Amino acid sequence: MYRGHSINQAAAAITAPFVPGAAYQKYAEDIFRQTASSSVKKHGEFFDAIHSQFVTLFHARRYFEYIDYWVGVLDFLKSIDSQLFDKIHKGTPYYFCGVASFMAQDYQRSAFYFYAALIEDK
Repeated sequence: MYRGHSINQAAAAITAPFVPGAAYQKYAEDIFRQTASSSVKKHGEFFDAIHSQFVTLFHARRYFEYIDYWVGVLDFLKSIDSQLFDKIHKGTPYYFCGVASFMAQDYQRSAFYFYAALIEDK
């Protein structure tokens, strides 16, 4: 059970890909800009906070929707400021996408995301 609901019920309430509302866009943009000039640890904390909003997709084994959600988050952040986006550490979302791809038995995609996470960690 997930807060009184099954994982599948909780995951059903999440729509992928990620389409943020206006209030969320403003909040995410403010946090993104504050975090982007911080340390790698802060970047990880930022992505961990975002991850908590849709981890139920992973637990419900809806791996491709989970990956689509992460890709949507990254696309949204890149649309805010592509130069800032290039500077932040994105190893966390790439790693999560690698794990989800592996669980979905899409090993080629998994290798791609794990490699991208490795490059971010250099």
